Amino acid sequence: MNSLGTVLARSLRGSMVGCVKKCGGVNGKLLTLLSLVILLSCGCSIDGGKTSSVVQTSGSNVTNVTNASFDPCTLVSKDDAAHILGSSIDVEPEIMAPVCRYAPRATPDKNVKASQAAATNEILVSVGKSNNARSYFALDRTDAKKQSSVEDVKEVGDEAFTVTLDVEKAIVVGSGNIIYSIMIVDPHLAIKSMQTDLLLLAKHAQQTVLAGVRTLPIPHPDPCGLLNAQDASQVLQGKPVNWFFTVNNAGVASCDYISSQGPDHRIQVISLTRPGVAKSLYQNARMTAGSNNKLDLKGLGDLAFEDGSTAIWVLKGSTFMHISFLGAPPTNGLITTYAKKAVARF
Repeated sequence: MNSLGTVLARSLRGSMVGCVKKCGGVNGKLLTLLSLVILLSCGCSIDGGKTSSVVQTSGSNVTNVTNASFDPCTLVSKDDAAHILGSSIDVEPEIMAPVCRYAPRATPDKNVKASQAAATNEILVSVGKSNNARSYFALDRTDAKKQSSVEDVKEVGDEAFTVTLDVEKAIVVGSGNIIYSIMIVDPHLAIKSMQTDLLLLAKHAQQTVLAGVRTLPIPHPDPCGLLNAQDASQVLQGKPVNWFFTVNNAGVASCDYISSQGPDHRIQVISLTRPGVAKSLYQNARMTAGSNNKLDLKGLGDLAFEDGSTAIWVLKGSTFMHISFLGAPPTNGLITTYAKKAVARF
């Protein structure tokens, strides 16, 4: 698997309908929990490029605090995932988003073409908490309907639905203030079998959620502390906001603020503190961001650039931060002002 500090290019999986459009169009936009998982399943990155990587978790820069979170790499058992995928697997957190990837263990084979190796089967898991989970769940469901047909599921959680794509099927479950998403990517597995497997995995994940087995501390810096709810409300025209927080064992964390005006008025902050990795992520973002409006910013961390006043990428020391805005762009450089405030809180 990929080593620390390296962002490896991944081939785009042509089997997923609309993947190329997604990879080319996510730059500067905000993603629901399900959207992040869908993009990662096609090899897209959160910064608009076509890269992704996973990391070993030893030495992860997460500090002990009271508010622990669920680790997405503990929601699905390795044995269950291996049985579904039909081979020995590796379980590792993503470095581009707070997601866990269960994938067949790499076996060097000179006879396997790169294009064949890229079309692997895998399971992607993400989990987060919100002060208004029911509202965020509804947002995820609305977003899913834009991708494909949605089927409600009653056997797990407080509420749940599945969405079927090309060679992928996902389930999203709401349970109390927790929302988790599981996606199976397998071009050789029948959709009906995916439905059965997803429900099995979701029920096992639900047991972990109900047991309250929260193994991950909030990383430092906490993205919900870099830009807090009061800051987000001021940027979003003074309207009340709800938040949704996710993290994985690599220390990648995301805080998503949604205005009372609706899902088209949102701010998302993604951060990671890891020596070496942070700089690689920034350089990758600077290289692959698809807009022609990129502008380098001075006086903001060590390095920073913005994309048409709707997204900012910052590197300061060993911390990488990405702030995205959805809706009418803030006036008078307001998002830059709050990015500076966030950097001061590193």
